[in-house]
Amino acid sequence: MSECLSSTDIKKYCNEIIKLFPKNIQTFLKNINGKAGTKAPCSMQRVNVKSRVTLPLSVLKENKLFNMEFINNCNKYNLFEGGCYIEIINEELTILIESSKPEEKYLLENLGGDKNISSFIHFTSRNGYSGSKNEREYYNTVGKKYIEEHGLKPLCRKSICIGNVSMGNINVEGHYLVNLSGGNNNTIQIPKLCNDSGKIKKKYQLFNMYYDYADSNVSIDRLVKFIYLFLDCYDIESLNIEKFNEIKQKLEKYMNTREYDDGNLLEKTKEYSSVVSFIKDGVLICPLTNKKISVIDFNKKDNEDPIEICHDISVADGKIYYDKKNKCVITAAAPNNLFFGFKSGNMQQQNMTIEKYHINSDDQCIKRGNCVFKKYLYEILNQKDEEISRLKQQLKEQLQCSHEE
Repeated sequence: MSECLSSTDIKKYCNEIIKLFPKNIQTFLKNINGKAGTKAPCSMQRVNVKSRVTLPLSVLKENKLFNMEFINNCNKYNLFEGGCYIEIINEELTILIESSKPEEKYLLENLGGDKNISSFIHFTSRNGYSGSKNEREYYNTVGKKYIEEHGLKPLCRKSICIGNVSMGNINVEGHYLVNLSGGNNNTIQIPKLCNDSGKIKKKYQLFNMYYDYADSNVSIDRLVKFIYLFLDCYDIESLNIEKFNEIKQKLEKYMNTREYDDGNLLEKTKEYSSVVSFIKDGVLICPLTNKKISVIDFNKKDNEDPIEICHDISVADGKIYYDKKNKCVITAAAPNNLFFGFKSGNMQQQNMTIEKYHINSDDQCIKRGNCVFKKYLYEILNQKDEEISRLKQQLKEQLQCSHEE
């Protein structure tokens, strides 16, 4: 039996395993943790997922994390390795000003701060709206006055940074951003983020989005999981990987030690739920299309339907919570929430979970009359009703367990 590797050793071991793969696979796996998205205001450009993040105040509230206990834990234990700036959007500023709650006072006192949880004000157009009349009015009547009275400055990177520029709130200065456009040709942008070619200037590259965040240990688990899954491609033998069984055994042993609040890493990788699997009969599949996955499918060049990293719980759901077993912050980027899937399936899944996607797909198929012969229609409908009832009962039991804990 192989020894169980520590987090440090498993990272080194994974880096050695990756060298055994084709160049395109090496790049794919290295980018899993090395290149986060670029959707944040003042976005950094494809940096590590543990880097500094911005987190909207509304998301913090929706996930019941806007309290001094969570804030104090973040500051004490550096739960966001790269730091976290809470984004106060438009009228949320007034709510904070008028409140006497300690957590709301904290955000105003830590505008542009160095602590693990700091904050900034963002006067911006609402997502999905072409105009910004109300936002402009609020900025001109309330925002400008608050900025002047408190001597606030626009956000930017400090001219002299300590260590990695993408890590630590200590490398950021300033208190607010203004980005008001639409409905008026006179766009208000303070500071001017981009150069003449449209690229964001380096001194304004400050944040990743919170939903891409994973700390060092969670990042290692992500990498281990995806290497393990890749090794289950149906034609993996074509790569002639030496000590294949030993590699899988070591990865399994490590994964079996990694417990999260939502389940064991190895168990959730082998069988995600009673109705969803990523590995079927020892072969990697896309749980959205139920197609077997080949080594060749990871080659994005000249491939109309390549493999992508997909989420079960969507980024759009805005989930973030404190994992008690690992004492860390968990987002949609957590290993138990990710899987390999074909681009076509990922696009069709949209913001649904895997189970909801299949229920929706089957229902649409029945409505179109494209399923099977009509004599099987009622049988399929009955099976679907039973499946929905089973899922509802499963959810009810899970909620009961969480309340008991």
